[in-house]
Amino acid sequence: MQDQGWFQDHLLLLNFGVLSITAIVVIWYTRETYLLRKAAQRQVDKASEQIKVAQCQYETSIEQLRASFKPILVCDFNQDPAQMGVGKLGLKNITVCNIGVGAAFNVEIVPIEHAEYRVEFDRVDYLVQGAHSTLSFALSQAGVFSGFSKFPNTLGRMLLCKDEETSVFDLTLTYDDCAKNRYSTHAQINVDHLSGQISLIYSF
Repeated sequence: MQDQGWFQDHLLLLNFGVLSITAIVVIWYTRETYLLRKAAQRQVDKASEQIKVAQCQYETSIEQLRASFKPILVCDFNQDPAQMGVGKLGLKNITVCNIGVGAAFNVEIVPIEHAEYRVEFDRVDYLVQGAHSTLSFALSQAGVFSGFSKFPNTLGRMLLCKDEETSVFDLTLTYDDCAKNRYSTHAQINVDHLSGQISLIYSF
């Protein structure tokens, strides 16, 4: 009976020892797994940061490359000072100029509209750096084109048709660069009815 009791006591101790070792192994394994996961997460975070930096550098390089051949278009409303005054603009023509560093292609001007008037501009195929082109246009009233619809004076009268002392119109040009990136130039046309002066305020 004593031997049996001794054996049971030692068996309990053995079971306790096995359970203790198992618990220690489980705790050690859990800790090691946690540390490995944290280390892996740090590596992933570091790799993600490196990817973000590389992406940022790539985007900066692309922007710098695009800037090296980016066209910028503006319009000039060319006037005869001798013909300017109250209710007179002396408008001779409208030119589009490329003041950017690269050629512009597929230049399109959004029609100018007011009440029943609509001014439609012909497309310009391309403009190299520093070049300018006189815009061809046609003005319609209630959808009807007259024999004078392409005359600058006709357009001038349309720009003066508003009752305010200053008429304001929107002008938008869209165009491509040599890589077919699309750009736009927006301008506000201000027409002073008293002086006949036409000015433009640009946003690119």
